[in-house]
Amino acid sequence: MGFVGIQTRFGSVGRQRSLKKSWMPADQQGVQRLEDATGSTFMFVIGRANNKAKMVELIKEVAQYDDFMSLYIEEYSKLSYKMLAFFKVTYALFDFEFFVKVDDDIYLKPNCLSLLLAVHTLNLLDP
Repeated sequence: MGFVGIQTRFGSVGRQRSLKKSWMPADQQGVQRLEDATGSTFMFVIGRANNKAKMVELIKEVAQYDDFMSLYIEEYSKLSYKMLAFFKVTYALFDFEFFVKVDDDIYLKPNCLSLLLAVHTLNLLDP
């Protein structure tokens, strides 16, 4: 149904961990259950760093959780470009009805989002 991109950045590990302690499961099986229950995919969206140590840490995180999408833009001054790149890449790679961008400092209720998207879909089908 939907692809939810959680915009984050290097140095926001605390925010990512907070999300994994609240609404986003911290393990792959939990994420899979969430995705099955809501019909949506949830991934952190991050740019690429010129700092090799930061990229190594990201690679470790991806290997452990497999919940990151890496884009080529990271500078804070180019956030609008990063968001546009997110929508272009996800639209090209995935076949979803909805693409949702959220930030890593919000508390999302995935079940409510799923319900909202389902109701919106029904409204589109019923002219």
